[in-house]
Amino acid sequence: MAYSKIVEIKVANLATLANAKFVFDESGILNIKGYNDSGKSALLQGIAMNLMNLIPRVQSKFIRYDADFFRVSILFDDGVEIIRDKYINGQSLYEMKKDGELVFSTKIGKTLTKVDGVPQVIADYLGLCVT
Repeated sequence: MAYSKIVEIKVANLATLANAKFVFDESGILNIKGYNDSGKSALLQGIAMNLMNLIPRVQSKFIRYDADFFRVSILFDDGVEIIRDKYINGQSLYEMKKDGELVFSTKIGKTLTKVDGVPQVIADYLGLCVT
């Protein structure tokens, strides 16, 4: 089974990253470098919180000091985008879009629902398995 490649990551209000966009080319070579406290580790942890629900009990501590939530959006080369929001009150949101059209959301109407782990539709797309 072939998996899609990440082509773009957008983050908002994640630790030291107020609003950032990372675009990856086709070379397959990735080098993340920067000064101390520039957001390298926050970016990697944000990716892991989006794709694998890393450290669920402390995710809200990654919300930027002047914000109420953080967002990590990951776009793949097949047009699928996975969006993860975490709010200061502990609530979460997962959304999955295909070519800009919403195909899955944990929000019902305008109400956020309880999120326990990565939703199955997203886990299936990513090929995640429980060990």
